[in-house]
Amino acid sequence: MQARFVRSSYILAAVAIAWAGGIGLLHIAYLQPSLLRQARQTEVRAVAEWLRLANQALRSARGEMLRITACWASRAEVKGHCLGGSASRWDAGACQLPDRRIHSVLVCNRRKELISAWRVGPGGRLVRTDLPRPGEDLRDLSAFRLSPAARRISGVANTPWGLVMFARCEVTGPTGSERLGYVVTMRPLDEPLLAELSAAVGVNIALQPASSGPPGVTVPRFGQAVWRRDETTLMGFQVLHDSFGSPVGNLVVEGDAGDTHRRLRAFERAVTITLLWAIGFAMLMVTVIHVLVSRPTASLLRRVRRLRAGQEVESLSAELRGEALALAEEFEELLRHVEEVSRTDALTGVNNRRHFQQIFTEEFQRARRYSRPLALAVMDIDFFKAANDAFGHQAGDEILKLFARVITENIRATDTVARLGGDEFAVLMPETTGENAARVAERIRTCLGQQAVGREGVEMTLTTSIGVVDMTVPGADNPEAFFNLADQALYAAKRAGRNRICRAGDPECQPDQKTPEASQERVDSLCQELARLDAKFKRLFVDAIGGLISALEARDIHTANHSAKVRRYASMIARQMQLPERALEHIARAAMLHDIGKIGLPDSVLLKEGGLTDAEWALVRQHPVMSVRIMEGMAFLDQEIPAVRYHHERYDGSGYPEGLSGSSIPLAARILSVADAFDAMTSSRVYRGGKSVAEALEELRRGRGTQFDPAVVDAFLAAIEAEGIDDEHLAEMAASSSPGGA
Repeated sequence: MQARFVRSSYILAAVAIAWAGGIGLLHIAYLQPSLLRQARQTEVRAVAEWLRLANQALRSARGEMLRITACWASRAEVKGHCLGGSASRWDAGACQLPDRRIHSVLVCNRRKELISAWRVGPGGRLVRTDLPRPGEDLRDLSAFRLSPAARRISGVANTPWGLVMFARCEVTGPTGSERLGYVVTMRPLDEPLLAELSAAVGVNIALQPASSGPPGVTVPRFGQAVWRRDETTLMGFQVLHDSFGSPVGNLVVEGDAGDTHRRLRAFERAVTITLLWAIGFAMLMVTVIHVLVSRPTASLLRRVRRLRAGQEVESLSAELRGEALALAEEFEELLRHVEEVSRTDALTGVNNRRHFQQIFTEEFQRARRYSRPLALAVMDIDFFKAANDAFGHQAGDEILKLFARVITENIRATDTVARLGGDEFAVLMPETTGENAARVAERIRTCLGQQAVGREGVEMTLTTSIGVVDMTVPGADNPEAFFNLADQALYAAKRAGRNRICRAGDPECQPDQKTPEASQERVDSLCQELARLDAKFKRLFVDAIGGLISALEARDIHTANHSAKVRRYASMIARQMQLPERALEHIARAAMLHDIGKIGLPDSVLLKEGGLTDAEWALVRQHPVMSVRIMEGMAFLDQEIPAVRYHHERYDGSGYPEGLSGSSIPLAARILSVADAFDAMTSSRVYRGGKSVAEALEELRRGRGTQFDPAVVDAFLAAIEAEGIDDEHLAEMAASSSPGGA
């Protein structure tokens, strides 16, 4: 057990280590990668938002250029300039653009030939330029190749002047349907433009060549790339396409991600601290379990092992705590209970033989050593077996309890009473002479004689025979001899007629010195006397029960002498079937007792004039079972119980209480069924008159093979014919029947 317990402590430690290792693996294999994934997803979402804002700013700038270009194209001087061509003289330098961020303005005729080219000079004024030259065909310019049929359009394209944003609008006549020419404005994608976009978006926006991507990162053609330059700076890359879908460089956004990084690190630290706390708590719990449970339990087990080995243990619960203390206290209570049970008789509550033998030996040795008086009384109940058989084992137990109580109430607290076995008891009386012990024994005998026991109106008075011995009797040299002297005195009291006290050493208490033949004759005589008394007692009991049944049947004048008549008819059937005399006696007693269970039925059911309800029928059908319950406590009625229990079963199996059929129904029960039915049919009831003998016999014939055993019916018909019973004889038979008849 200790080895198993030690291993369990190791298992607790192993579980704690496994717990800590599991948490560490969880952190490494799941939590940390999950945190990194979440951080990466956060960065990707941030970069995607920055790039979305950058592209939106580019689109807004192009839309603003298109609005300004459209405004210019609608001016009258521009329309006149387109109509006059390069020969017209238009002083555009006196004009000022509304948006100084536009770099160049091209005015073309409707054939897309350049009329004039201007650039934005200081103060936003237009300054003529010769690149391109007037009259040059601009059909291949990106501004005209993109959606040539569209009246207004803007976009991004590579031009001879570099990568620019452009806007193109038609110049129309007064009616709006005649195309006079085109106005094209351009602005390079340079640092000032990107600075303006960065200020509008809130992150740094740059344009890099396609070959200058982040180290170790490939920028997808139609996607995004995220790169962390340091702990606080996050960069996003996206391929920038011109309006024709050709890549022209990488659009780069750069922003501060330090706050996200700090939150991520703080969350990671919180998770790590939580895991460390969990590991520490697990270790703490293992320590607490070891201190409060494991170690005290180990100490308790060591004490129990020493106790089992016979070593002295002061206390199982000393210096223990927690569950081990509660367990130790339960053990101590259990040990006290076991010790009490080991020295106490379970039925009577007095000392048992083993504990009495220990006390008796110690007291005898003390009395011999110090020459002190000591007396012993051994006693039992006269005719206890007969009372036990008559009233049942439960009543016998109550008699033993009563005897133990009478003895205990009539002795001193210093005396020891014990049940030696069966109905034999002993009282050890220290510091008591033989005369005083005899007076105590007489007090016990007198008190017991005043007690009456029995059941259901049958009672008997208890008597006891007692043998007394004290230290002055010769031959009391050792405990065994001392006890044998008391035992011999007890049997001398029984030989003298019972219900008396005999002291060892008195002449009448000496063992008889007779020949073996005389002793055998004495034994045979005693056996015959005992058999006679037993038979007499049984007859007295049956007579008493008969009186009880007569009182029961007196409740209804129509059922008077029913049991006596059923006994008469059942005996007739048994004789006709030539059954043994012993079986006839059992059948006769069963007939007398077959309806004793009706004592538990209320008069409202038993004497009801009308038909019975289902609930009342269910109650009536229980009377055979109730009869058996009354008889079960009387051992000498074991042979009668089956007949009483099953006398309402039918031969075809439709009876009650168990639905037996055919030969599975005891023969005595089948006989009682016919006898009971015949008397019930020929007797009057509150709800009908009685049938004649002929009518009743005809009913029995009709019930052969269904309700009744055919052989039993045939035997009864033959017995009726042999006895010459007719209607005139019924009244005479009822009057002559008595409970004591055979």
